[in-house]
Amino acid sequence: MVHLNIFLILTLWQLARSYQELLDEFSNKDLSSVGNYTLGRLIGKGSFGKVYLATHKLTNGSKVVLKSANKGDSNLAREIHHHRQFVHPHIARLYEVIVTENLVWLVLEYCAGDELYNYLLEHGPLPVHKVQKIFAQLVGAVAYVHQQSCVHRDLKLENILFDKHENVKLVDFGFTREYEGKSNYLQTFCGTICYSAPEMLKGEKYAGEKVDVWSLGVILYALLCGELPFDDDDDNVTRTKILNEEPKFPDHLPPPPFR
Repeated sequence: MVHLNIFLILTLWQLARSYQELLDEFSNKDLSSVGNYTLGRLIGKGSFGKVYLATHKLTNGSKVVLKSANKGDSNLAREIHHHRQFVHPHIARLYEVIVTENLVWLVLEYCAGDELYNYLLEHGPLPVHKVQKIFAQLVGAVAYVHQQSCVHRDLKLENILFDKHENVKLVDFGFTREYEGKSNYLQTFCGTICYSAPEMLKGEKYAGEKVDVWSLGVILYALLCGELPFDDDDDNVTRTKILNEEPKFPDHLPPPPFR
């Protein structure tokens, strides 16, 4: 009986150790691989999780981006559902979803260029021909999302990336929702305040595609002016500006009909 108890204790200890090793593999800060992907450098992190540059082990090092998310993220299932059905040249592809012990990993198209926010910080206001190219590609991507009876609801400079040819790639569909017109008005506030439409800030029901169009207007202003039309370190001040002020257009802007 003593030998049996010792054997049982050793078996349970080995099982616990194996489980802990598995848990460490999926939660270790120095995690080196996920599925068929070898993790490279950390390129971003936030409340959602972490974003890594990664390479595929079986395809001669093809580059992708791996974004981790907690299983408890209330937006995750919808983000995956919507994003994986979007196939458009100016939307970053979602290739694969990998589920580990604690996390869900999204395998995304790698965009070699910078995000539009950093690009503007470096270059300032852009020339008209550059703005026309960027904005036409972005509007094409958003129009495609709307054609799928969805709305993005988090359009901002940080969610627009460039590929190696400086073509636009729209990302981050965590706030995307189905939208079918007046019969399905939305009311949840989401996104970033300085890109938010007045009706959303007021807590009113809103037409999903119209708040996307407002955000597009904010982005267009930023491309031409090098700054946001309504912005302040204090969110309450930003909200007040959006609700009560008109944007100020610098003298250097092109004349109508472009404006």
